Amino acid sequence: MQIQIHISEDIVNENDITIIKLLEVSLLFEKEVEKIRNKFNINEGSFHLYSENLNKYKKPIKEAFKSIKDDYKEKLKDKKLQEEVTSLCQKFNLDERWYSAIAEIVLFSSVTNLNDEIYCWVSKNYDKHILISSPSIMISIPSDTSKEKIIQWIRNNWGKYRQEAQLNSVLKKQKGIPLFDFIEFDQEIIKMHERQNMNPHQISLVMEKKYENSKSKWEQKVNEKMIEQRLKRYKKLFNLK
Repeated sequence: MQIQIHISEDIVNENDITIIKLLEVSLLFEKEVEKIRNKFNINEGSFHLYSENLNKYKKPIKEAFKSIKDDYKEKLKDKKLQEEVTSLCQKFNLDERWYSAIAEIVLFSSVTNLNDEIYCWVSKNYDKHILISSPSIMISIPSDTSKEKIIQWIRNNWGKYRQEAQLNSVLKKQKGIPLFDFIEFDQEIIKMHERQNMNPHQISLVMEKKYENSKSKWEQKVNEKMIEQRLKRYKKLFNLK
């Protein structure tokens, strides 16, 4: 068992990463964000979702960007805009933990931390080249958390996460498509389905051609049925018709 502690403002779990990556390519989500922006005269930023790191900019640019952010944060005091953000979350089957992150997307096209509190989970190893591995206990701690609060949280919660990690101390290699290959595969077929109006059969012809010389076992098995299942999973995840 390995312990990893992240002091960060943008740590999310694996399911959150999947949701963010699929929202990136969802045409319906893009249109809904654009609709809200037009309604409230929000014009800055692109539709690409990213975590903006101001530290990489020189001081004048950093200050200018911060000024834009401060101005847009004032807009969030508008109850009608809050209602639009809440409605957007509900439409895509996102619970209240996502409200602040979706508001950031609407205002700045960025994703910040999804949880201001200490957040912990047992992380499985999805490296497709590893047959046996030990889970890690991952802790996301906001940068302004006090030492006393961290100590108290560990006293109250450490036992259950340690037990969960020990119960899953031996993991077999994941069957099927590896997690991060899934995300890239889903993104590609969602783009074809939504932006090029291609049906599963048409997509399968493209993907089968793409993978015809692949040595990957799962890529060799790509077919129309698999594509239908992945598109259904995407729609079910966000409660889309």
